[in-house]
Amino acid sequence: ILLEILDKYSDTNQTFDLFPYLRRFGLDVIAETAMGVRIAAQNHCVDYPYIEGLHLVEELAWSRIRCPWYWFALTRWLSGYNRKMEYHCNVCKNLTREV
Repeated sequence: ILLEILDKYSDTNQTFDLFPYLRRFGLDVIAETAMGVRIAAQNHCVDYPYIEGLHLVEELAWSRIRCPWYWFALTRWLSGYNRKMEYHCNVCKNLTREV
């Protein structure tokens, strides 16, 4: 699947970011081999709930590391950060529990 997706860039001189494609490829490989679940992350950019959840958990975690105001529980709670993080973590955990 990865080769089919990257084939459209092979005949052009257009530059593109390879990292998102490799990230989704890795997610597919890990999900199929370790959990026995076919996610088809390479076919879905962000519309699959598990993929979107993983992406947003990563984004929220990095914002917590980079932004000093998120270091305090009160500001995380007031900003809605905790609610978002809990929701997306639960989306990811639910798939893991189903397996």
